[in-house]
Amino acid sequence: LGLAVYTGRESKIQMNSSRPATKASHVERALNRLIVAVFGFLFLICASGAAGSGLLLSSPTLQGAWYLAPDRTSATFDTANPAFAGLLGFFSFLILLSLLIPISLYVSVEFVKAFVALTIASDRQMYVEDEDLPSTARSAGLCEELGQVTYIFSDKTGTLTQNVMAFKKCSIAGMEFGRGYCEVERAIARRRGLHLPPDPEPAEGLDPEFEFVDERLLFGAWRELPEHDAVEQFLRSLAVNHSVQVEIDPLRPNMPLYQAESPDEGAFVTAARNLGFCFCRRSLR
Repeated sequence: LGLAVYTGRESKIQMNSSRPATKASHVERALNRLIVAVFGFLFLICASGAAGSGLLLSSPTLQGAWYLAPDRTSATFDTANPAFAGLLGFFSFLILLSLLIPISLYVSVEFVKAFVALTIASDRQMYVEDEDLPSTARSAGLCEELGQVTYIFSDKTGTLTQNVMAFKKCSIAGMEFGRGYCEVERAIARRRGLHLPPDPEPAEGLDPEFEFVDERLLFGAWRELPEHDAVEQFLRSLAVNHSVQVEIDPLRPNMPLYQAESPDEGAFVTAARNLGFCFCRRSLR
């Protein structure tokens, strides 16, 4: 049983809530500041012109200027009421000088953004052939930010990289196992101008996504190694030290499906299963 005492603006949820920040690029912010400065300059010119018009209408020199016909008054040329005439002159100057405001500049910027987004979408170097997936500019308003990036913050979970973990190598009791090369080694070799040979084909009878190749560990061959105790402890640790949940496929009851919070845990458990230590179920105790 509960009673709501107060649910106004001073409640915890309301005080912790905030408006979402609007996303604007540096170019848009600079353009907005420029437009504000141009507006201020325009109003300054109009105010100066209106003040000069009022002072001129109230001056004695204009009273004797017969060639200006001061007796033929109008709303904007009235020597008897120079203050009102100067106020109307402000709006007259505002209309005449309104061309100072670059209204078409925003339209030009939008066309530039659309062109940059089209260029990104047609970049062949950003095309993924395996998945037939071209690059896509989902936010045309932030395309110009790509040339102004100073820092990139990322993590290992695939923020800027492909989120795929493959068990390809391991070190047990000082011995390295696993043939082939990982993506990091291949990237370093490409930067150094070296060419690495392709990885060997995985053995038959294992999971299709299991890419580990080493005859010393596969199909129980590790039991013949002098370090078989250390290898057994290593594989047992891979099979039990995790938070993976098991699902049973009705079509393949002997092949459990693993639901892992991170791809590295899924790769470890899958590797342990293919090396002889299958994680079948999780006890609630």
